[in-house]
Amino acid sequence: MSSNGGFTRIDLAVLILVVCLGAALANPLFTSHSRARADTLMCQANLADIGRAYQLWANDHEDRGPFIVPTSEGGLWQHPLAGNPYIQFAWVSNGLSSPKVLVCPADTNIVRIAKDFSANPDGGFMHPAYRNNAVGYFLSFHAQRFMPRSILSGDRNIDGTSFSGCSFSGGLTLRAVESFSTWAGAQWGQQIHSLEGNLVLNDGSVEQTSTTQLRAAVLSSDDDISRGVIHVLFPR
Repeated sequence: MSSNGGFTRIDLAVLILVVCLGAALANPLFTSHSRARADTLMCQANLADIGRAYQLWANDHEDRGPFIVPTSEGGLWQHPLAGNPYIQFAWVSNGLSSPKVLVCPADTNIVRIAKDFSANPDGGFMHPAYRNNAVGYFLSFHAQRFMPRSILSGDRNIDGTSFSGCSFSGGLTLRAVESFSTWAGAQWGQQIHSLEGNLVLNDGSVEQTSTTQLRAAVLSSDDDISRGVIHVLFPR
């Protein structure tokens, strides 16, 4: 600094260098945070789309989801493919904007992302190469009209639970269906949203939850209190 209290050219150059260096160091962190936030918002938008699709379907079937509506009435109850996540979501595809909403953008474990709901080998959701490989959200079979706050769907990265297979849907054993016999240790894993996760409830609302909030939401979804079991279909 000069004797009269002003900045010299060297002082100014050093100041500019420090500011530029600070910006360069902060930019990767800012970019990473922005990307994570954008992924979370997109995930929530996806789940909201799923919630609307199920509500539209339920409006035409006495407020019931396809997983509890008999095949004789156009649902999936006792359908031979009901244990596949893709068939559950395909059943409400008329209400979905795109099969892309079935995948969280932060989920790097998805094998394929479908372009449409056709059986086209080049991006068709119903083609064998896609189907379950193009689904990233779980689906709960306990979302019912008298339980608006029950969980309908959400991020798949739930850890710390005791999984066991079970028979459901009128005695049919569903592939990939797990029953959560205990939720005391349930927690969000780090794989997708870093120890948080998004849920869409049966009333269509979407919530970003911590592990504590996840466990509380599960209690609102258990319509089989005597057994303490909630049936959830996971993509993988």
